[in-house]
Amino acid sequence: MYGVYTQLADSIAAPYPLTLTGYIDADKVIEFCRAEQPALLIVCNPNNPTGNYNPLAVMEKILANVSCPVVMDEAYMEFAKGSDVDPQDLRPLNKLKLVAGSTLALTGKYSNFMCLRTFSKAYGLAGLRVGYAVGSAGIMRILGKTLLPYHVNAWSLTVAEEVYRHKDLYQERIAAIIEQREMLREQFEQMGLKVWPSATNFLTCCPQGELTGRLAAAFIREYGPQGEKTEQMQAGLYLYRKLLEQKILVRDYTGHPVLSADHCRPAAGKCRIGSPAAAFVHRGGSMMRKAVKERKTLETAVSVSVDLDGRGRAEIATGVGFLDHMLILLARHGFLDLKVQAQGDLQVDCHHTVEDCGIVLGEAIKAAVGDKAGIHRYGNCFIPMDEALAQVVLDFSGRPYLVFEAELPKITLGNYDTEMTEEFFRAVAVASGMTLHIRVLYGKNVHHIIEAVFKAFARALAEAVAADPRVEGVMSSKGAL
Repeated sequence: MYGVYTQLADSIAAPYPLTLTGYIDADKVIEFCRAEQPALLIVCNPNNPTGNYNPLAVMEKILANVSCPVVMDEAYMEFAKGSDVDPQDLRPLNKLKLVAGSTLALTGKYSNFMCLRTFSKAYGLAGLRVGYAVGSAGIMRILGKTLLPYHVNAWSLTVAEEVYRHKDLYQERIAAIIEQREMLREQFEQMGLKVWPSATNFLTCCPQGELTGRLAAAFIREYGPQGEKTEQMQAGLYLYRKLLEQKILVRDYTGHPVLSADHCRPAAGKCRIGSPAAAFVHRGGSMMRKAVKERKTLETAVSVSVDLDGRGRAEIATGVGFLDHMLILLARHGFLDLKVQAQGDLQVDCHHTVEDCGIVLGEAIKAAVGDKAGIHRYGNCFIPMDEALAQVVLDFSGRPYLVFEAELPKITLGNYDTEMTEEFFRAVAVASGMTLHIRVLYGKNVHHIIEAVFKAFARALAEAVAADPRVEGVMSSKGAL
């Protein structure tokens, strides 16, 4: 966009080079400014489109050694997790936290720059086109003279003010995006993609090595040879077009003047990670399937946090040891990140605690699944556990129902009553709105039987909530579930 703005101002854009790894070399930028004598220097940090974050010391070196005004565009700074501050800044720690890693920390120190921040990225207000600028008094006075009256409508200002006032509430959302960014980076690298270091809500990547040749060959087979395009560009374009066919939109940088250089050709490049919540990609968008639910009664207090797109991590403390063991298995084999905290009247028995854990888990699953758009809907799994074999079939139908065919001896495992297994899954089915069939085909050891049931439920659940790019809306001829 800065190129467009430069043209509108009847000026000429003179891009300065980045390093081979996409970072800003302060000495090269200073040398460039002395040679070119630009009227204005614009620095985007973290950088777009590479995603690289340049430390505060690099930015300050530029500010201290160039004579022209400098605009520091920090649209993505919330995702950078910068920690460096000016050692001479004597503001309280809670104030320093807000400017850590940002040139906002330097606004009282230099008179030649302005820092731009936006509400479009971390705060999800791109449609309002609002942001703010902080800079030296002289530059801000000049900027004030150029602004049109009523250039931002009152509603946008009201929303922006409320968001800024409560910006700490967005920290969990930002942390989740950063976590998903790193997860995607690991997955892309395992697939054979080169991924640039990112401190933003997107990743820039390109095929490399053997993968480049395979993708380029596939491009030629499907689209025919295109002599003006290198093998790297063909590989990237193939990725871009195939993702687009699945309604997954990424940025194509095969023709970018910097990124298409010999050392750096990320073709199907900018993979945006999305808004609250980012890891579940389906037709037309992205969402993250997380939920937190709580239930408090005179008998129990239960809190459940579930992330359907997790890595199998579990933090479980219900006071019922065997149930803790089963929920850890559920998280691991269902690829859930699951936290369950429960306090109950265990001096009576485990009934209320186990049942209420099932209720709250079902409510959390229902909330995390959301409108069920783009998912398989059905799950089916057989799991053996030594001599025992269990089958679980489920359907996110919106019609809660449990069929439980299992002959379980009525014994106690620790402080867990085995007859509560059926009650637990009935609570899950009703609270989540799923149809759930559980069948134990055979088995002798009751621990093995129940463990097979929980593992089968975990895998069936993972299958049912998995994304399917062929699904338009929800998997139902009625158009709703």
